[in-house]
Amino acid sequence: MAASADKRAVHATSQFRKDLKRALKHRKCDLHELKSVMQAIECREALDAKYLDHALTGRYPDQKGGHTDCRECHTSNDWLLVYRLPDDDSVHFIRCGTHSDLF
Repeated sequence: MAASADKRAVHATSQFRKDLKRALKHRKCDLHELKSVMQAIECREALDAKYLDHALTGRYPDQKGGHTDCRECHTSNDWLLVYRLPDDDSVHFIRCGTHSDLF
């Protein structure tokens, strides 16, 4: 997806796309809130403190081949969004799901 001057280019892993399909049926996911957070990240907006946005320590998704620059935020009570900002112009959505799904 091409990005406009003020938006980041969005990339999603195949696992994220599967997670998103599962989110449509999951009672813990507020899909409207998830999309709102994703749009804010894409538009370079600071996330509200209620989302508990923070960098993950170590490598995600695993210690062998994961990334060291992943971030996580809580879009609802037990629904998380894992993403990375590899550069100033793009965002990679890695996973979404509950704590037990992701860790």
